[in-house]
Amino acid sequence: MTVTARPTDLATALPGETSLDAALVAETVAAINATWRAGGLETARAVGALVVERFFGGDPANAHSRKRHHASFQAVAASPDLLLSASSLWYCVAVYEQYQQLPPEVADQLTVEHYRVLSHVADPAMRAALAERTVSEGLTSKALALLTAETTAAPDDGVRRGRPPLPPVVKDLRHLSTAVGKLRTLDRTALRALDSQVRIETLVLARQLAADLGRWLIDLEEAELAADPADRDEPGD
Repeated sequence: MTVTARPTDLATALPGETSLDAALVAETVAAINATWRAGGLETARAVGALVVERFFGGDPANAHSRKRHHASFQAVAASPDLLLSASSLWYCVAVYEQYQQLPPEVADQLTVEHYRVLSHVADPAMRAALAERTVSEGLTSKALALLTAETTAAPDDGVRRGRPPLPPVVKDLRHLSTAVGKLRTLDRTALRALDSQVRIETLVLARQLAADLGRWLIDLEEAELAADPADRDEPGD
């Protein structure tokens, strides 16, 4: 009997994971852009499938657990040539994953907007029940969002809760945003007037900061996918 290895049983290193594969990145950005222009549910599924199959061995679980350390995928998500945002790219992965989990007669009746709402429901059984109800009752994505908020809302225990203190990371980002805001008004001639060595050191620092923020942004956007629809704002492209 022939035993087929599961995606998670494949080679330790996924394609382009441990080091940046520039050719793979360029080919993937071009392929995603070509697919994205078509629009609609099939497009979202196709983009999600492309990412999962090309970078994560066909297993969405790998995308969740290994994406932050995958050098080539990180480069694709942060590419300035990509037509869609990192958050939209993750929504496509979520659509692909959900489509596989739902019965075909349900999955094919949902829109991309329905899938966006359902991606914020962590419990697979609840997500499937909401999807089936959406189809049977002909719910719009807005109606589904309201139903989802009601279904997943925390019980009202009568305890009044204030806003919790801001985590250190949020405070640090606000300080960073203030500093970057000051840089926006910097005259470019001032940069050209810098000493050569200082300019090189500043360039290295700026590139490192951009790379760190890019990786952190992807982590934050994935966390946003797990948030309750009632507690989030739709990310902009």
